Amino acid sequence: MTGLRRSRLVAAGLLVAGTVLAFSSLRGDSLTFDEPYHLAAGLSYWRTDDFRFAQATPPLAQRILALPLVLSGAQWPGPDAPGWREGDVWRFVREWASEEGSRRRTLHASRLVVVAFYLATCLATAALARRCFGEKAGGLALVLAVLSPTLLAHGRLATVDMAMTLGSALVFLALARLIERPIPSRLGAVAAALAALAVTKFTWPLVLPAVFAMSAAAFWRVRGWRTAVRAGGAGAAVAVVVVLAIWSQYGWRYQAIADDHPGSRMQTALSPGEPSPTSMEETWTLVLSPRKPGADAVRSTVGFARRHRLLPEAYLFGIAHTHRATGRGGYLRGEISPVGWRSYFPIAFLVKTPLPSLLLIGAGVVLVLTRRVPVRDPRLLVGVGVFVLTYAAAAVGSAMNIGHRHLLPLYPPLLAMAAATAAATSSRTSRLLLGGAVAWLGVTTISAHPHYLSYFNEAAGGWSRGHRWLADSNIDWGQDLWRLAAYAREHEEEPLRLMYFGSVRPDRYGFEVQVLAGPGTPEPLPPLEPGTYVLSVTHLLGIYDPRATDSFWAQPAARRAYHEARSRPDAVAARRVLERGRLVCALRRRPPDDRIGASLWVYRVAAPELEAALAP
Repeated sequence: MTGLRRSRLVAAGLLVAGTVLAFSSLRGDSLTFDEPYHLAAGLSYWRTDDFRFAQATPPLAQRILALPLVLSGAQWPGPDAPGWREGDVWRFVREWASEEGSRRRTLHASRLVVVAFYLATCLATAALARRCFGEKAGGLALVLAVLSPTLLAHGRLATVDMAMTLGSALVFLALARLIERPIPSRLGAVAAALAALAVTKFTWPLVLPAVFAMSAAAFWRVRGWRTAVRAGGAGAAVAVVVVLAIWSQYGWRYQAIADDHPGSRMQTALSPGEPSPTSMEETWTLVLSPRKPGADAVRSTVGFARRHRLLPEAYLFGIAHTHRATGRGGYLRGEISPVGWRSYFPIAFLVKTPLPSLLLIGAGVVLVLTRRVPVRDPRLLVGVGVFVLTYAAAAVGSAMNIGHRHLLPLYPPLLAMAAATAAATSSRTSRLLLGGAVAWLGVTTISAHPHYLSYFNEAAGGWSRGHRWLADSNIDWGQDLWRLAAYAREHEEEPLRLMYFGSVRPDRYGFEVQVLAGPGTPEPLPPLEPGTYVLSVTHLLGIYDPRATDSFWAQPAARRAYHEARSRPDAVAARRVLERGRLVCALRRRPPDDRIGASLWVYRVAAPELEAALAP
C-alpha cells in the first residue's frame, strides 16, 4: 500500500469517526435556541420570497438549512401568523417551531447538512496546515479538527456558525492557490468563496484584512504598472461577483417586504423608552439612529447606499442592525453585566478548548515565531495570522458576550497552527509527547459525548462545573427537552414545574409540564406550590431576570416592593413574579437533587423549604 493511499484511508476513517460522533450526539438534542430562527427564516425565503426575517443573517446558509423542510412539504402559516407583520421572528417561531421544529426527522435532516459543513471544515483545516507546514501537519490538523469538542458542538446544529467557519477557511485556501498560479479558474474560486461568505453572515468583512495582507505579501516585490492593473482588475472582478451574489440571494429585488400591507416591517432591537415602529420607514429611522460611538460612518454609508439602492434593502438593513446591536446581558465567573467584559472571549477560549489542543496551539505558535519549523506557504501563514488577530480583536471589543460559539471561525487557523508541531517531531521523545497529546484529546472528546455543547476542559472543572464560568449557549441552549420528556415519563408521579431557556414551547414535546419561565409561560403566573422544579442553568443563575439575583434582593427597595405586593390583593401578578425570583435565589444556594442532560437541574421542594424561600 502506497503512502498516499494509506493517508487517504486514514483521512476517510477519521471523517467516518467524526460523522459517527456528530450524528450520535445530535439525535438526543432538542431544538436549541437559535435553530428555529434560522429554519423559519430559510423557509420563509423559499415559500414567500420575503426577507423581513433577514435582519440578523443573510439568506444563503439559512436557505440551505431549510431545504429539508421544503422537500418534506413543511407548511407555511398565512400572513396573519403572530409576529409575521411586524417582523418579530422570535414571536413567530414560538408558535411555528412548536409545531414544525419538534419533529425529529426533519430537524435531523437539517442538522445533517451542518454535519457536512463540519466535515468540510475538518478537511479545510487539514489543507491549511498541509499548505503551511507539510503532509504530517495536515494529518495532525485533521485529527485535531475531527476531535474538537467545539467543532462537534456546532457542527451538528442547524445554525450558520459552521458555514461562516468553513467559508472563511475556503477564502484563504482559494486565495493561496490563486497566488500560486494566477489563472481565471482560481480567480473564480476566490470570487465564489468570498461571495458565499458575504451572503452567509454580516461579519464577513473581518476576512478582508487577511485577504489584503496575503495579496500585499504576494505582490509587494512585483513592480510595473501592468501588474498593478491586473491586480486591480482582479479585485474589481471579485467585488462585482460579490455584489451580484448579494442581489441574487434577494431575488434581484430591492424591497425587503414582498407584500404591500402598511404595517409590514423588519425589526430591530429597542432601547428602553424607544417606541416600537409601526412601518418600515419608521424602522429605518430607528435603525439608522446613533446608538454607540463610531456609528456615524456606518450610518452614513448605509444611508447613501439605501438612497441609491446599491444593495438590496434587507442586506443594508442587516448591516445597520448588526452594527447598532450593543449586546445583551452576559455572565462570566459568577458576575452579570449588561455591557460585557474584555476578558470574556479569552476566558471562554481557555475554558472551552481542550487542554491538549491549547498546549499544541501554544507550541505551534512558538515554533513558527522562532522559525523552528519550515513554512511552505508564508503568504497563507500571513493571511491566517492576520485573520486570527483581526477576528480576536473584534471579539474582545464586542459586548455580545453570550457564547464561545462566536469564536468558531478561529479554530481552523489555530488548529492548523497547532499542527506545526508535527513538522518538528524529529526525536522519539517529541513523537511520544505528540502521541500522548492526541490520545489525551481523544479520551477527552469521547468522554464528553454527547454533551459537546456543554463541554468545559479539566482546568475549568468539566461540564458539571461549567456554570461557574459561563452560561447561555456555552452550556444551556434549550438542548435537553427531549431528555426532560424521557425523565417525565419515568417520573409520572412527579408533576413538573419548569423554568426553561429556549425558544420552543416545552408542552409540544409530548409531556405534561407547568412552565414558570420560557415560551408558554402563563400570565399571571400560577401560585408556587411544593413539588418538583426543573430549572435551566441560565434561569438558575438569574442572567436575564434581575429578580432572581441576590444583588436585587440586597436592595431595600426590592424587599419593600415584595412586602407590599404580598399585602395587596390586587398585586397578585407582581407578587408571583417576585416569588419566583426568591425561589430561584434559594435553590441556587443548594445542590440539585438530580440533573437532566447538562443544562437542567432538578429540585424537589417540600412545603417547609418553599415557605422559607418565600418568607419576607
